[in-house]
Amino acid sequence: MSRTSSEAADASARNERAAVRTGLVATVGLALVVGCATAGGGFASARRLPSEPARPDGVALDRSNSLAPPRGRADASEGVVTLRTPLGVDAARRTLREFFEAVVAEDVGRLGALASPTAVVSDLRSGAADRAQNFGFSWRLRFGKHDFLGLAPASLYRESELESFDARDPGSLPLELRGANSGEAPEPEDVILRATILSQGTKGERLFGDTLTFWLRRVEERYVVSRVAEEVPE
Repeated sequence: MSRTSSEAADASARNERAAVRTGLVATVGLALVVGCATAGGGFASARRLPSEPARPDGVALDRSNSLAPPRGRADASEGVVTLRTPLGVDAARRTLREFFEAVVAEDVGRLGALASPTAVVSDLRSGAADRAQNFGFSWRLRFGKHDFLGLAPASLYRESELESFDARDPGSLPLELRGANSGEAPEPEDVILRATILSQGTKGERLFGDTLTFWLRRVEERYVVSRVAEEVPE
């Protein structure tokens, strides 16, 4: 009888321990379920991911390494630079050709398009009242005094006999242009051309000086007149 009572006591103790373990497991499981429910969908599911296509991350650009604007010339010591394609003297000759075509047509608008806004005519006559006149204004006055219509540009000068000078070398400039370009420093692609006038027309009046010296400056893909030096007829 005593053995049976002991066995029954042991069995009862084991059952109590098992019940405690079962209760603990149930309590932990319930806590996990409640925790997930409280988070409520805080974890993204496949149904809730964006539908847009994936894109790569952006790339930062280092603008400090961008090249400077193209220039006409540069020294080898300057490193990496971008150079403009030279226009060549032919482009400057074309501007002179268009200049004389506009003059014999007395086309003030076309002359203005061939010159820079600050272009001037330097009057080389000694004692001239106005040694430097606005380019367009000067030619309006001349068209009012003289008749240029009907002249042939080809008879006025020979393109093959144009003289050219290096604007970067002050010592090589013709006397009429030394220090005469409004105090502006010559630019690397400036071109200076001198045209000798062959004919003054058939009416016996003097329309031009013996020579016209042009200071030409590049603007984008063409040359424009910056200054003309001439003994302007009265």
